[in-house]
Amino acid sequence: DMIVYCKSEYVYVDAASAEDVLRQAEEKIEAFAAKRGFTPKVVAVKGLGLLSVGDDNKSAQIVEDVFADAMKIASYAESFGGHHAMEPAWIDFIDNWEVENYRRKVVSSASGGRVEGKTIIVTGAAQGFGQGIAQELLKQGANIVVADLNDVTGNATVEEFNKMAKNNKAIFVKTNVGDLDSLASLMKETIVTFGALDVFVSNAGVVRAGGLEQLDPKDFDFVTKINYYAFFYCSRLGAGRQQGQLRLRWQQVRRHRAHSVLRPGAGSVPHQSQRNLPWELLGRSALERSCQGTVCSVPQCRESSWSQEC
Repeated sequence: DMIVYCKSEYVYVDAASAEDVLRQAEEKIEAFAAKRGFTPKVVAVKGLGLLSVGDDNKSAQIVEDVFADAMKIASYAESFGGHHAMEPAWIDFIDNWEVENYRRKVVSSASGGRVEGKTIIVTGAAQGFGQGIAQELLKQGANIVVADLNDVTGNATVEEFNKMAKNNKAIFVKTNVGDLDSLASLMKETIVTFGALDVFVSNAGVVRAGGLEQLDPKDFDFVTKINYYAFFYCSRLGAGRQQGQLRLRWQQVRRHRAHSVLRPGAGSVPHQSQRNLPWELLGRSALERSCQGTVCSVPQCRESSWSQEC
């Protein structure tokens, strides 16, 4: 199971600073992919933890569980004379088992929903309109982040969502949309859990009705902060996060182009296997969400003369 789900090798990063972690991880992942033709399923970062990589949340969770068990077995084996490694020929046989490769191909080609594998934040999703929006997106294959102040109802909603989920997942993050620090924590939790943000639905809103004489200034401030300021805050933070992801993808597109020029015919790393890589920690794949077939959806790439290579 370790070899089937996690592959026979993984990437280990041992760096002191965040900058060195990013640099070393990017270099090692690219070298791994160039040598083996696929990206690693496991990236272990000293002092940070284990990063599992999969086509969707479910497959990434399986990788994490299997590799964690393998580490326990390796540790416990020291109490019984140490481990005995499998022969390289057997490792290679399992690693390239035709039946397993066929299964992977069938699973990866299976049709999904309209937002399959995307990560979507929906504010005010513990109940009401927000819950309905989030539920429909979940049915279409999205990973859902329920952002709401009501933690009791929010956690109950997520529990129901996860009963309906297939390869996707829902999480609850207690969030005050009128507070920038709270929104920053929401973004961090989303990235750490799912690796990216694809869509931000700013749904949260409140109503305090009344005439000029009845409406208290405090209520007016509250309504303004949630219905107007919060929309600006959410849009700004969400757009900033997505722009950062796009910049990293475009930088990798350029590196991919240079690699193709230097090694003609070798520029075909299986991008789909890179889904859910936490971009802040590892650097996201340039093409995992951009390239759909032979025509790239990134405008700069599509208009270039090398979109067919991409």
